[in-house]
Amino acid sequence: MSWTSSPTPALKLTARSLPPYLISFACRFAGVICCLSLSTWGCGGQPQRQVKSKAEAIYLQGMDALSDEDYLTATDRFRAVKTKYLFSPYAALSELRLGDTAFAQTRYYEAIETFRLFIQSRPNHAEVPYAYWKIGAAYAAQRPSDFFLLPPAHERDRGPTKDALRALQNYLDRYPEHKRAKEAQTLVKLCRQELGEYELYVARFYRHGQKWEAARGRYEILIERFKDQDELWRAGAEELVGIYQRLELTQKATQLKTQLKSRSQSSEE
Repeated sequence: MSWTSSPTPALKLTARSLPPYLISFACRFAGVICCLSLSTWGCGGQPQRQVKSKAEAIYLQGMDALSDEDYLTATDRFRAVKTKYLFSPYAALSELRLGDTAFAQTRYYEAIETFRLFIQSRPNHAEVPYAYWKIGAAYAAQRPSDFFLLPPAHERDRGPTKDALRALQNYLDRYPEHKRAKEAQTLVKLCRQELGEYELYVARFYRHGQKWEAARGRYEILIERFKDQDELWRAGAEELVGIYQRLELTQKATQLKTQLKSRSQSSEE
């Protein structure tokens, strides 16, 4: 006598066939899996990073996009965090990164307004010094350059250079020990040199046109405001001596010669 077993019919489970308590358990389990998937996040073979929230995950996606110069994606991610996760610390950071994204695209006016709004809306945030620095850097980036197809930088409008100098000096006055202070100091020196070159250019323009009083005014501005620019100061002072002599201002010419001699002796010591 042989026994044969008949195949067991496959069970088909559907949501309707499961008891309510089992459905509830499945939903909770799925939620746990979802949260776990957020805790390690990475893409494109990059090392996975531990994240604690969806806001952080989206923010990091924006940072990766910004690093890759994918500005459209970066803007989308930062705006998403800013609008959807208002109470997350990454909302404030996303506001800053929107400014950085605009800056990276040379949209400097947009960047400046973004950083200003950040300072106004979050005056006590730890990244306010950075926002002040970026405002100065954005103005500095708009200074005239010496591109060969254009007139020399010192012949063009110095409005952006003056704006940069004001913004950078404001940042340094407020946060002299900030980590970007040295960069700001370098830019301040460049701005002052460019402004001094512009004053000398205008003074010479008037001198060549034999407009002696106008030239005198510009030279006096140069030697009064740009004493830290030694080479420019000397050039301007020597030429101003000649202007004084032409205008028969003998005493002023003599005094300025004395200053030139004293400055030369100091530099030799």
